[in-house]
Amino acid sequence: MTMRQPLLSINHGTRQALDQGFQVGAIYTDFQKAFDKVNHNLLYFKLKNHDIDGNFLKWLFSYLSDHTQVV
Repeated sequence: MTMRQPLLSINHGTRQALDQGFQVGAIYTDFQKAFDKVNHNLLYFKLKNHDIDGNFLKWLFSYLSDHTQVV
């Protein structure tokens, strides 16, 4: 799927909603550097404090420690 297809879909849906008299709102986010800015040690302790542990926590930190994120 190209970048153009989702944009055309959003544009079409927005126009339909406006034509029918609905209000339309949008939130745009940029996750490009989101994973680079998270302190992994702090995240680990916060998750442990919320009783998230075991294999999931091991998997998550294995994934975060040896991978780069591309958006």
